Amino acid sequence: MPRRRYNLILVAMGLFLVYWGTRPASQIAYDKSCKLVGLQPKISAWIYGDTFWEMQLVQTDESLEWLQRAPASDRRALNNEDRNAIEQRMSRLYDQHLAKDSGSDPSHQKAVLRRYDQIAWLSSCDAVIRLKLRQGRR
Repeated sequence: MPRRRYNLILVAMGLFLVYWGTRPASQIAYDKSCKLVGLQPKISAWIYGDTFWEMQLVQTDESLEWLQRAPASDRRALNNEDRNAIEQRMSRLYDQHLAKDSGSDPSHQKAVLRRYDQIAWLSSCDAVIRLKLRQGRR
């Protein structure tokens, strides 16, 4: 009887590990360099492939939308010229905002900087994910 209980525990632990390793990521699973962080996202990406990256793209788009307060209908894949124009505009707005707020609270300026950093990070990873998906479909 003890051996049977031991085997049952091993099977339960194995099933839990399979579940843990294959469940879809419900949040952004990559770091600032757009590389997956942790074992679970890596296993999930290996098993699900494009589906995993499509879910990551949805998470990225939702985060960007929240940060930019842009309607979902405005989201689209950008070519390099569009991306450069947006980056230049973001830099210009960033500079204007800091110049306007130069006398304001330093903690507010740090929060603004963090927000712009998050937008830049998510935008660059958005482009990386779209490229992975395009290459995977060829």
